[in-house]
Order: sequence, then C-alpha cells, then structure tokens
Amino acid sequence: KFIKSGCHILIESPDGEVHIATSPDKFRFIFAQGHLEYDTHSLLKEYQREISNFLNGHRQDYPPFPENYLTLQSQAILQEYKDIVLNAHLNGKGEPPVFPEKLVYNKLFNTWRDTAKSFMNNWIGLVYQTTHFDRKKQYMDGIDPKDPLKISE
Repeated sequence: KFIKSGCHILIESPDGEVHIATSPDKFRFIFAQGHLEYDTHSLLKEYQREISNFLNGHRQDYPPFPENYLTLQSQAILQEYKDIVLNAHLNGKGEPPVFPEKLVYNKLFNTWRDTAKSFMNNWIGLVYQTTHFDRKKQYMDGIDPKDPLKISE
C-alpha cells in the first residue's frame, strides 16, 4: 500500500493513521510518526511546553493528557493543576502555579522503549544485510536497487 507521495506504508493504525512509511525507493528514507528517540521524561516536557503555549495564547485549547503515559495518580495531580491554571487564567489572577513536575516525574509509563529499540535494531540490521562492503556500491550483489526490501506493490 502506498500514499499519494509514493511512500510505502509499513505500519498504520486501524483508523488509517500512518505510523511508519518508506520513501518511494522503498528503503532510502524511513518516516516514523512520533518520537521513538524520546526518553521517559521528554513527553512530560513537551506537555508542559504545550500548557505554556496555551497560557501565552499560542494555542487555543488546554492540551489533553498524553495517552497511555500517566498513572491515575499523575492524572489526578495534573487535573488539579489544570483546574487551578484555568481558574487563574480565566479570572486574570496573574502567574499560574509552578508545573508539578516533581510530583509526577517518577510516575510515568514509557510504553515505547522496547518498540523503539526493536525498530532501530531491525532497521540497522536491514541496512547491514543490504549494504555492499565496497563503499562505492550502495547494495550487495543480488539486491534489487528498485526494491531492496522486496516490498511488492
């Protein structure tokens, strides 16, 4: 399956969102939706940034919680923070309280680490299995440069 750009979809969700695709040459570029490189706390920092964007008028709505990331306790803490922030913001009561990072920092789920490691290991493995030892040649002998991963149309 491929999209209008000619990219080949490798992984998509049941609702049709593309998660991983390759360039039209089927190998040179890999496009991955999301941030496999994120550590456990990067998403919390991004969420905090989006709250700041809301407060500064760069975003119209208060950001939703990241999915499958927060414990119920963390959600309760951040919901209470949201309520206080929205109340202060709507009533023009000055600076919001400090983001409760320390209260949720050690209560986060990193559900993508194993997937990220597998993805990177498999990708590097494919590069190793197809790349020629002669640095002047892109592919090993017998590899079809038009379909190096043998992805059928």
